[in-house]
Amino acid sequence: MAQNQLQTTLTNIVAWCLVPLVVSVGIGACRTAAPYTSTPRASDSTEAIAIPAQSQTIPTVKPFCSQCVVQGSLDVRSPSLAASGSYTIRIAARDSLEGTIYGPLGIVAARAYCTRDELVVLDALAMEAYTAQLPLRDAARRLPFPIEREDLFALLRCELPLPDSSYRFLAVRAEKGTTLLAHRDSSYVDIAELDADGTLLGYQRKSPDNKLLLAVEYGAYRQWDGVRYPERIRIAAPAEQLELVLEPTAVKQSADRTPFRFHLPRTVRRISIE
Repeated sequence: MAQNQLQTTLTNIVAWCLVPLVVSVGIGACRTAAPYTSTPRASDSTEAIAIPAQSQTIPTVKPFCSQCVVQGSLDVRSPSLAASGSYTIRIAARDSLEGTIYGPLGIVAARAYCTRDELVVLDALAMEAYTAQLPLRDAARRLPFPIEREDLFALLRCELPLPDSSYRFLAVRAEKGTTLLAHRDSSYVDIAELDADGTLLGYQRKSPDNKLLLAVEYGAYRQWDGVRYPERIRIAAPAEQLELVLEPTAVKQSADRTPFRFHLPRTVRRISIE
């Protein structure tokens, strides 16, 4: 693997200001693969959904644990690269997140943390660190995944990004017995799918002209050391032909103090993201 290739990839990707997506795709330059050929899915559909006139009761979304540690494997796919690795993510409510990506033989490839006011991504292979003060100016225009930091944290926690009162009933999928909710503003249309127990099964973000920008799918949920969490999370940006799949192997509650931070070695070159 050429280090300059990894550095170039990180330079473009760090600006997303997404963790752990930042570090996961940063390691993606380690090897190339066949072009992205994602199979069309129901959650990737851009068909308009009819809105019924009658009002319905909206299921209450189940909360995730306050502070948790998630470990697992990840796969990244795009037209120009594909990569696999393992990860550890520490999540503290919607306030802070820290992630580590491991390469072959358990080597630390990248580390990152994100708090309310700071993002740091350490490229451990090139010994470079990318830093940014948040919120990052014009962040949404740089992101292949059009989503804010707190919204990402919420979706990784399998929670609705916005308060329940921000969504309204959209439809019922009779074949699955699930409820679709919608939130609209001037920039996006968000659609969430919940089961009768309030479990989040999927989330979409579309443009006002119905172009799918973001699709999140949650696999079967199970109990992990007392924590309910899916066995698989797929995050896709169809317009960018970019897909990230997270498959947890362990989820547990944590008593770690926040915000999460780590000290950068003096020998690390620091690159500021403006």
